[in-house]
Amino acid sequence: MNGTLQVYDRMADEYVELVAKSPSAELAQFIKDITPPARILDLGCGPGHHAARIAEAGFEVLAVDGSAEMVKRASRHDGVNAVHATFDDIPEFGPVGGIWQVFRCCTPLAPICPGIWKHFIPSVKPVVPCLLA
Repeated sequence: MNGTLQVYDRMADEYVELVAKSPSAELAQFIKDITPPARILDLGCGPGHHAARIAEAGFEVLAVDGSAEMVKRASRHDGVNAVHATFDDIPEFGPVGGIWQVFRCCTPLAPICPGIWKHFIPSVKPVVPCLLA
């Protein structure tokens, strides 16, 4: 496991507190832009706070994170299918109607990000809302 994932595992509870206090106008717009029913892929889901809001809006969510501790927390949310996997090992989820991904490509591993998207392109419908930050 790389050092970044070890930090996320160790700091999972603190991270939950940090992100729970930050509402996201971007997430609200993302949800508004998606036509139900749709499957949404939440990449680097952390404790699942965004995945939970997406699920509450009636969407099927696959939430993926490389931190086992974050996945444990994300799994506690109703309607969130949380999976422990790196971006290279994400399970087949079928066509997706949107991709939500925040923070991950801002880490020291950013050079691998362009290769990651090749993995998802076949699963994405022709016009899909994505937030990649």
